[in-house]
Amino acid sequence: MEMLVGKAYRFTHNRKGVFVGQLTGKVMGDGHDLVLWKVVIDTSRGSGQERLANAMTRDENGIKGTPAWTEKLLRPSLVMNAEEV
Repeated sequence: MEMLVGKAYRFTHNRKGVFVGQLTGKVMGDGHDLVLWKVVIDTSRGSGQERLANAMTRDENGIKGTPAWTEKLLRPSLVMNAEEV
C-alpha cells in the first residue's frame, strides 16, 4: 500500500476502528514493522474521533475537553484499509 506524506486517508485500523487522519511522516519501525506511519488525527469536540485523543485538556473555564489534534504512530500491519479522502 503506497502512502503519500501530506495526504488525508480514511483508515480502518484493527484496534482503533475507522478514522480520518493525515499522514505526516514515516519513522523507522521495529521487528514487527519496518516503518511506522506518523498520522495527525482531528480529535476536537464534535469531530466524532474524540476517543483517539492521547490526553484531556482544560479550557479557561476549567471544562475538560480533548485537544484539537492528536499525533499517533500506526503500524501498517494493523491497518486493514486506507483510502484517500
